[in-house]
Amino acid sequence: MLPGTIASWLRQTITIAPYSSMNDYGEATYGTAVSVACRLVQENKMVRDRGGRETVSTVNITIDGSVDVDVRDLITLPDTTTPPILSIEDIPGPDGVSYIKVIYT
Repeated sequence: MLPGTIASWLRQTITIAPYSSMNDYGEATYGTAVSVACRLVQENKMVRDRGGRETVSTVNITIDGSVDVDVRDLITLPDTTTPPILSIEDIPGPDGVSYIKVIYT
């Protein structure tokens, strides 16, 4: 859990539905979505996607490091869009435990 100061930055909410599997039609299926406090910043940034290709992220989403998230998960932004997750940066604290995560879409 984040200290109070940083937790106060996370004033927006997204939902994260965990990737489950592929159905018979080759479509991804997802588990139950959960609401997650976050901070959304619209910013163009070059990131490497899970295939190692450089691509432009247009939104970065900061969340508590204790939240489980994978690049295959489905996120829904406050405006109800569901952009693909390009990359996730895990930022550890001084003790080596995940402090915050930044999701790039």
